[in-house]
Amino acid sequence: MISLSPRVDLTWPLADRQAVERGTVIAGMSREMVAAAIGYPPIYGDAQTFNGLDTWTYDEPAPFRHEVFFKDDRVVRYDPPGELP
Repeated sequence: MISLSPRVDLTWPLADRQAVERGTVIAGMSREMVAAAIGYPPIYGDAQTFNGLDTWTYDEPAPFRHEVFFKDDRVVRYDPPGELP
């Protein structure tokens, strides 16, 4: 049996719910889904501010920096963080 996190909306498509549970981002997710999966970028701002941006940058130390690109409130590209060797 899968244990769903309280941040998962059961009306979301299954693939999106699974991605949120794994803490990852997939194409087609909404900003709300991305925020549930990996949170908002660690810079000052509120949800309204971030929801107006087409790119969310998670400016972490190398190699963990990553970006999510949106078009019309949907993920069109995700550059995930890297890993240490």
